[in-house]
Amino acid sequence: MKNSIKKVLICPLDWGLGHASRCVPIIYELLNQKFKIIIAADNLPLEFLKKEFKNVEFVKFPSFYKISYSKKVPFSIKLFFQIPKIILGIYKEHIFLKKIIKKFNINIVISDNRFGLFNKNIFTIFITHQILIKMPFYLKFLEFPIYFLNKYIIEKYNLLWIPDNEKSPFFSGDLSHKNKLPKNAKFIGILSRFSINQKNADIFKKKFFVKKCRYFQKKISYKKTPYFQKNFFYKKNADIFKKKFFFKKIPYFQKKIFQKSKIKKILIILSGIEPQRTLLENILVENFKHSVYEIRLIRGKPNEKKFFKRYNILFFSHLKSDKMKKMIKSSDLIICRSGYSSVMDLLILKKKAILIPTPGQTEQEYLSEFLKSKKLFYSVLQNNFNFEKDSKRIFFFKKNQFFLKKNILKNEIKNLNKI
Repeated sequence: MKNSIKKVLICPLDWGLGHASRCVPIIYELLNQKFKIIIAADNLPLEFLKKEFKNVEFVKFPSFYKISYSKKVPFSIKLFFQIPKIILGIYKEHIFLKKIIKKFNINIVISDNRFGLFNKNIFTIFITHQILIKMPFYLKFLEFPIYFLNKYIIEKYNLLWIPDNEKSPFFSGDLSHKNKLPKNAKFIGILSRFSINQKNADIFKKKFFVKKCRYFQKKISYKKTPYFQKNFFYKKNADIFKKKFFFKKIPYFQKKIFQKSKIKKILIILSGIEPQRTLLENILVENFKHSVYEIRLIRGKPNEKKFFKRYNILFFSHLKSDKMKKMIKSSDLIICRSGYSSVMDLLILKKKAILIPTPGQTEQEYLSEFLKSKKLFYSVLQNNFNFEKDSKRIFFFKKNQFFLKKNILKNEIKNLNKI
């Protein structure tokens, strides 16, 4: 058994595209290590992963506890009344998994936030960053009981993968660093589909060391250089000096001009469940329809193939990961939801962003506030978004300088061969 090729079933939750997108680096690593992959998904995640992986086997795995949003009722209240539906859905997917295991002779199951995919006969892995599920203030008394229930279900799996760093800097905050972790928990670092072609941590360290050396060499050589060369040095590095030393002394109207000159290309990335996805799209289009900026908007609809221009905005229904990565890198500012997968993508690509949490989704609301308090990303509520006002505050949020740490995921997947 140890020497044979193992079959791995990967099954992401069907609540937006975030769960499917963070499975991408796991699937690539499994393929690199010669595992046989079967992807089980439904609806948008299925469409998304089919476009990412052409030569992988797919199985339709129904969404037994699909959640609906409301335009008027807060999501947390709606979710609370759907708890019986969710419990029934967990039982149904547990039964359905048994049929899949028997039919395809599965050895390992990797579930991204699907609670019913544990099994006594095979090795099962659960992926989540939410050990503590944040509740709104009027349901705060349920937070601790739900934490214990969540922990109990997770411990039915052989292994829990938490996509975050164990020690600082960590990005999920209280969600995976406040309460006691399940006994099967392992931190596997940041998971992003855009990290596939990233170089390893040692190369990043080397680059960082070289930059540090060059900085000290410049500092030493600068003292010995003649006046005219110093003057040239000032001109060449004018932007750096303005930022570091002179920016505080510049009058407000000059700050505004300087700030605007730095933001030219804006990329909007939409995701999530309807009707909130469409509501946010309408708000953003209204904000930018007469804008002087170059605006591109990815609508988060992988089942459509549309590209069109309206006002001064370029609309894309969906982009493959490689094209999307190029578009993000070429943009000066990203506007997106504060879902954890989106946050990990932004951290990997080191981009400035405005995060807009889905109304009533407590996880996103907490993450946006937590990351804002860390001065990593600026965040604003959906109904309060006003780019003219918000753009003045973006400049004071530093571009993140975190380097990729050691690739723990690679080692974790290597260990699966020993099962």
